[in-house]
Amino acid sequence: MARARNIKPGFFKNEMLAELAAFDRLLFIGLWCLADREGRIEDRPKRIKMELFPCDDYQVEQGLTALEKAGFIERFAVAGWAVIEVLNFTKHQNPHGTEKDGALPDRHGELTVHERKKNGYVTGSKRKVHVNPLVDKVNPPMENALIHRFTDSPIPDS
Repeated sequence: MARARNIKPGFFKNEMLAELAAFDRLLFIGLWCLADREGRIEDRPKRIKMELFPCDDYQVEQGLTALEKAGFIERFAVAGWAVIEVLNFTKHQNPHGTEKDGALPDRHGELTVHERKKNGYVTGSKRKVHVNPLVDKVNPPMENALIHRFTDSPIPDS
């Protein structure tokens, strides 16, 4: 789902970004619109192309590679997800207070959960929750017996 984001005037003065092709810069802006409130988006180049460039002959995979080499995005796989993270996203974007929490984990497998008021607005405090929390280690039952190596049968060796 596309979201409203802000483009600051400094964007056009970024010399590192200016080194990239025009469509790659447009892809970078488009990723902001597709990213969740933490700056993460599922790494699916074909889907990104259909969302951002449905009528253009543009190779999104090559653009993503160029953005990654230039240090504007990071691509990684974690907890069964292929993820693109727009680096420094939260430094430059202020998502709307009611925008839902992202469903994609960071590179450490953690989701960011924002505390909310009753009206759904983010309060400012947040916490990290691991995608696959460790379950308390409990010794498994031994061979389905009440007492290991003892039988409840009156007949020995049965």
